[in-house]
Amino acid sequence: MSHRQLGDEAFGSPEWQGVFQQSPSGKFTFLREQYRNTLRQAGFTHTLYFEMVDEGGRMLYLIFGTQHELGLEKMKDAMWKVDPSYGVRYRDPRDTQQQMLDLVFEPDTAPLRRILHDFIPEAPDGRTIPELKRYALLETVYRPAQVIETVRQLREAGAVTTEPRAINAKTRVSLAATPPTTRPSAEQGALW
Repeated sequence: MSHRQLGDEAFGSPEWQGVFQQSPSGKFTFLREQYRNTLRQAGFTHTLYFEMVDEGGRMLYLIFGTQHELGLEKMKDAMWKVDPSYGVRYRDPRDTQQQMLDLVFEPDTAPLRRILHDFIPEAPDGRTIPELKRYALLETVYRPAQVIETVRQLREAGAVTTEPRAINAKTRVSLAATPPTTRPSAEQGALW
């Protein structure tokens, strides 16, 4: 069996062969999306991808598919419980700074702050906490439980406003009208 036939079998169709027309920098993204489409065609309504870096610095690209959002939650819970002594780290593909995330009980949420900050203004009236939690679940390596503290940090940095101020399921989060005019604290600097 040829390599192309093996690829056709793995991807479920010859459409993956479009990778040969992609620029070198676009090949991985093209193949990743082709594989996610294959999973969707197989009935997996939710797919998530992220990068894992092993102790030797080698990249592993993980694509997970499930029919239920609870499956994503369970996968993420298991993902963040990997023993940190092995030196495994993650990187969220949506993070514009591509920050490596060490496996710790409470991971660094700076990438999630950047991701949510970019996602919130896509809705003219801002986003609700349930929308942000669902987005974190479906589109990032983070767990929904990490959203409230992340929104609180964004608000304290002056990047977003919340209405009402108490953060709960009824809270709407919007970008702040004007960025903070004071010099950013160390924590604010870590947001970006």
